[in-house]
Amino acid sequence: PVLVVDKRGDDTVVAAASEAPRARYVDPNGSPRQMRAIVEEATVTTARVRRQAAAMDASLTGIAVLDEVGRYVYMNDAHADIFDAEPATLLGGTWQQIYDDDRIAYIESEVFPQLAADGVWDGEIVGRRVDGSSVPQQVHLTELEDGGLVCVNRDITDERRHRDRLAATRERVETLMLADDSAG
Repeated sequence: PVLVVDKRGDDTVVAAASEAPRARYVDPNGSPRQMRAIVEEATVTTARVRRQAAAMDASLTGIAVLDEVGRYVYMNDAHADIFDAEPATLLGGTWQQIYDDDRIAYIESEVFPQLAADGVWDGEIVGRRVDGSSVPQQVHLTELEDGGLVCVNRDITDERRHRDRLAATRERVETLMLADDSAG
């Protein structure tokens, strides 16, 4: 029989020992486990993570994950599309690359403190496409335990345009109604 002891608590020993499914493994807490059970558990977990990643990649809503210093470590195509970019051009860079200086100051002074206090933040922020044009977006941020964050966003350009038209129409109707009341 083979006994594998992992004092570091990482998966490198598990991966190396998975070649011996009958080996016994002692985890960092001193609990012995059958290697076969560990490999099966890892297989199920890997499949679940792959399904979740496929769902995020297929989403029409932008999804990005940033590390503790604000660098993009994951994003789906929908997130990059909002900024007319390819994911590869944004990955590894920081969130600041898609905002102008005023927005960066606002995010750092208003958004991040609320995110730190509540763990989440929802609101509208105007970002910057790669061509420099503005893109209004609805953003939901969630803080992660490791200091990173998840950003879920969507382009609200059409919604804003519709909202502005509706407001202009209301204003014209009110003006006409006031003119009619004063004439009558």
